[in-house]
Amino acid sequence: MAPGGNKNPAAVLSEKVGISLEQAAADLELLKKSLSASNTDQALQLEAERDELKAEKLELQAERAEFKAEKLEWEASKGGAGSSSTNSELEAAKEQLKALKAQLKIAESQLKDCHDQLQAAKSELETAHKQLDEARAELEAARSHLEAAKAQADINSAKLEAAKASLEAAKARFEAATKQLNAAKSRFEAAKSQLDSAGATLEADKSHLLDEIAALEKRVSEAESKNAELEKEKLALNSQLEKSKAAAEELSEKMKEVSEQLEQCKNDNKTMEEAELAGLREKVKELEEQLNKCREDKKDTTENEKPHVVQQGNGNSRVFLDIAAKRGGGAGRLVIELHADTPIAGENFRALCTGGKGRDGSGTPISYKGSTLIGASGDWICHGGLIFTKSGSGVVSPYTSSFLAENLMKKHNRPGVVSMLSFKGYTGRCDGSQFMITVVPSWEYDGKFVVFGQVVEGMDVLIEILKTGSSMIVKDCGQLYS
Repeated sequence: MAPGGNKNPAAVLSEKVGISLEQAAADLELLKKSLSASNTDQALQLEAERDELKAEKLELQAERAEFKAEKLEWEASKGGAGSSSTNSELEAAKEQLKALKAQLKIAESQLKDCHDQLQAAKSELETAHKQLDEARAELEAARSHLEAAKAQADINSAKLEAAKASLEAAKARFEAATKQLNAAKSRFEAAKSQLDSAGATLEADKSHLLDEIAALEKRVSEAESKNAELEKEKLALNSQLEKSKAAAEELSEKMKEVSEQLEQCKNDNKTMEEAELAGLREKVKELEEQLNKCREDKKDTTENEKPHVVQQGNGNSRVFLDIAAKRGGGAGRLVIELHADTPIAGENFRALCTGGKGRDGSGTPISYKGSTLIGASGDWICHGGLIFTKSGSGVVSPYTSSFLAENLMKKHNRPGVVSMLSFKGYTGRCDGSQFMITVVPSWEYDGKFVVFGQVVEGMDVLIEILKTGSSMIVKDCGQLYS
């Protein structure tokens, strides 16, 4: 090989050795990296890299032989050149070659160390491989167990899903049943409340009706008893009247006989003893008194059968009720004007104010005196007229327990209207004694209760007492005359 036309053989050799050393260093680094990994897959890679290192070592030896050949060639051609610069370069190349040889020895030493480390790593790799096989067997066993567990888990999961679905369905049914139960409970509570309210109302109505029935039964019994007594009195009076008529006729006959005897005595000039004449006169006087009494009894009986209204001024009569609060000091007089166009109800009320139409069993006149007035319907009306005798019996009209309703066209269209309550709810009959006074217009009673009077004085006193919430008592009552 000619040195003039080619590169310096020492430089080329140095460059090749450098490249080989760099390749060996790179291979060494690769080996270190390969040795740092200790798994089964890297064992084959280490074997391959080992073979590569052997090949590189052989290549390096070949390059050394080539280098020797070039050196011999260069020495052969040295004689022709003989320059000092070439000698110096040759010396430098020698020195560099020595250095490269030293580096090559170091690399060979390192390669040997790597080979030892590779053998140790291989031993460890074989051990790891055995452990890996054992672990793989254990893994296979665990995988079998896992597959079995997974299959069981799948079965259990299916069962769990089915149970969950059943639970959801049961939960839905439970919620629906709960809603139905709550709805039923609400309906039950509402029905119970309505039932309790209706029961309380029925109990109150029942109690009120029983009280009314008892009072009405007492009043009916008393009325029947009174009617029976009146019938007996009427029969007795008729009998007494007949007897009085007979006694009067007999007395007339006797007086006629006496007159005839007197005439006879006068004609015969006879005298009559004073004692006999006085006795005869007393007898005549007694008969005349009996006759007058019979006439008075007959007159009273006629008056009871046909009521009358005492008229004054415009044809209406006036009565009064002196009232006082049971609690507090409110008191005053109510003056009520009775309408002439309702004679039956007006005369019934007047008679109960004056007490002139009869007496109870104790001889006390039947009247509103001592009875009670109370507020009713939110104090829109004032109710009164429930009379009790000393024996405790309810008292009704002086005539009957009820009487015919009249002139139902009159209205409750202002405060102070006085009307008789209907008898047992029948609009065609009036209660014997119970009445009401309107505080405000009360059209709902039109056509039901008979309007027979109007409060003309004292309405302010009545309203003030009602505002206190107190009931009132009738201290006195009677008729006013103009």
